[in-house]
Amino acid sequence: MGSPELSVVVVNYNAGPYLGRCLDSVAASSGGIPIEMVVVDNGSSDGSDRVAAQRPGVRLIENRRNIGFAAAANIGIRATDGPYLLLLNPDAEIVTGTLAGFVKVADEHPDAAAIGPLVRNPDGTIQPSARRVPGTFEALMHAFLGPVAPANRWTRAYTISG
Repeated sequence: MGSPELSVVVVNYNAGPYLGRCLDSVAASSGGIPIEMVVVDNGSSDGSDRVAAQRPGVRLIENRRNIGFAAAANIGIRATDGPYLLLLNPDAEIVTGTLAGFVKVADEHPDAAAIGPLVRNPDGTIQPSARRVPGTFEALMHAFLGPVAPANRWTRAYTISG
């Protein structure tokens, strides 16, 4: 298959059977475009790292210990070649649409810095997955007051409810 049009990075840490379902859903949802899948395993002890190693076309990068999500994601991102990147949690599955459709949307919106899919909970309800970017003052007030007074007006404005 030629160069990937989309790179999918999954950070894994003891995800158990979820990882296999995630990777299978990615493979089944390619929509005919070349994709690459990279799994960065953070020292799993549950055997889920072997699940990734058994999937054809999946590149497994193994860390000896759990270095955290962000550091592992950066390792995976640096190992990719596609012009677009999908960072996917190991417990997520693609159940509708295709990754080709995702790439089409990205191609149609070249000024977008990021795009994301509609995320649903297992019961089908929509899972809030984004929020507006706060101003500096609002962010500071949320940062200072949020932990001690979660119902303050700045935290309410910054977070999504319902």
